[in-house]
Amino acid sequence: MKSHGFQYLPKDPHSVVDVEDATDFSSLAYARTHGFGISVFPHFTPEAAEAKSYMKTLSAASLKDYDAALPGCVDGSQHTAEKEYGIPEANSEWARVDGEVQHDSRYQSALQTWRFCATAAGHPAQSRLALITDLRKEYTSVMAGVQGGKQTLPQGKLAALAARNPAWQKFHQAELDAAVATFPCSQAADRTYVSIFLERLNRKG
Repeated sequence: MKSHGFQYLPKDPHSVVDVEDATDFSSLAYARTHGFGISVFPHFTPEAAEAKSYMKTLSAASLKDYDAALPGCVDGSQHTAEKEYGIPEANSEWARVDGEVQHDSRYQSALQTWRFCATAAGHPAQSRLALITDLRKEYTSVMAGVQGGKQTLPQGKLAALAARNPAWQKFHQAELDAAVATFPCSQAADRTYVSIFLERLNRKG
């Protein structure tokens, strides 16, 4: 941004990442409170006051130029960081090992056990991911009814509207029930996945 003639004050990471309600599949307490994290409204730390103060010093024309320059600078810095930390290579390695785990007969057996367990718990699905995918589709429909129209509402206002909406309340409870009921099933499958993942990862070394 400096090369474009602007001062740039990095954002507090907490202002762009939801650190309060990040999905936690390993916690029964999380499942009881937030389900799978589908109907959770994110919480962010406000942007630093210094950054807001600087923005206020810019004229309308300068602010327009600032906004135009920012995306390119963000992309450039992200590319540099990913290259320095070896993110592409790490992602490629994870995808390779994950693919091996997914096709491992032991994990396939664990998934089959998960299906029996989830069905017995009243939530038949091919996997936890499939269950979550179906719930997300339902949630999209529910939220369309909560929000109404095409106007994008602030998260706080949207959360308040949802809390008073019977359809959202029903979905939220159904999500909690599904997450809690299938938690033991998922814990068993996850343990198998992690065990095989580490085995495959270490085998290469």
